[in-house]
Amino acid sequence: MRLPGYKLHNEKKEVLIIGDIVLDCYIESKRSYASNEKINKLMVRKKTYIAGNAANVANNLARLDITVHLYGLAGNDVLGNKLETLLDPSIKSYISKSNNRTPLKMRYLDERKQALLRVDDEEYADLTTSEYQFLISLFDKLQDRIGYLIISDLNKGTFSDAIIKKLINKARKANILVLIDPSGSRPNSCYSNADFLFPNIDELEKLQNQKFNHVNEAITIARDINRSYQINYILLKADKFGSFFVNHNNILHIPASAKNVICEVGAGDSYIAGFVYSLITHRFVLKSFIFANLSAAISISKDFTAVVEKEELETAYRSIKVDR
Repeated sequence: MRLPGYKLHNEKKEVLIIGDIVLDCYIESKRSYASNEKINKLMVRKKTYIAGNAANVANNLARLDITVHLYGLAGNDVLGNKLETLLDPSIKSYISKSNNRTPLKMRYLDERKQALLRVDDEEYADLTTSEYQFLISLFDKLQDRIGYLIISDLNKGTFSDAIIKKLINKARKANILVLIDPSGSRPNSCYSNADFLFPNIDELEKLQNQKFNHVNEAITIARDINRSYQINYILLKADKFGSFFVNHNNILHIPASAKNVICEVGAGDSYIAGFVYSLITHRFVLKSFIFANLSAAISISKDFTAVVEKEELETAYRSIKVDR
């Protein structure tokens, strides 16, 4: 693979992640049948808690030796406290404690760690006025230090459409690159003028309110979004079809490379973290596209929501042949 230029680098190397944070819980169980009630039964053997979504992006970047600031909402409850203990100690955390429950995703697994059921325990609530004011003041305080803003959007209340637009506008004025992992439940216009958009096929279908019959249709739509909403680059995650890099001039493809898929949860978090790590460290967009794919491939080879270590990622890159 020959890498075109696309040098894009910010001398400010710190990263601010703003987004929806979730506590992932993996419940390893033994299946049986309660004949007296005529119902399937799960006997819980072990519970594993991991910080998810925006918090997982932060943990991945921290393990890659990047200075990370994290803002999100958690409940003022036991689970919220637990989530904070699961953050890498190097992360500069600005989590606001709300009166709502900490979002919890419970995945029940069988004896072979195969997923049986996911149960979500969460409630949607917009930012309060004081939470919004804190977020904006935090951004203003950090803007001279951060070169990269990651918006991790699940549309669970951390952002309104207006907040996303305001953050993008403020970041561009402050010479901060904007990278967005989008929700599929907002209009495309919310993400206008972002530098990078990281949708998967499902999110792109929801953004367009249409079902794609072939991956080529998704690529065409990504190109249309790229042009219509002044988004410089779209990195489309297409599952078994790999990943596509789309900008105004090129469409590049990296096939899916993972040989040992154990758990795909959180792979998108590792993907964007690997991309930003390489952008900071190696400075070239298309090289970072490779790092993103390698990072996701490593992530899905591990149990549960996972982080990728710096040496793992650099070793994986050294093992492939790239024409520079």
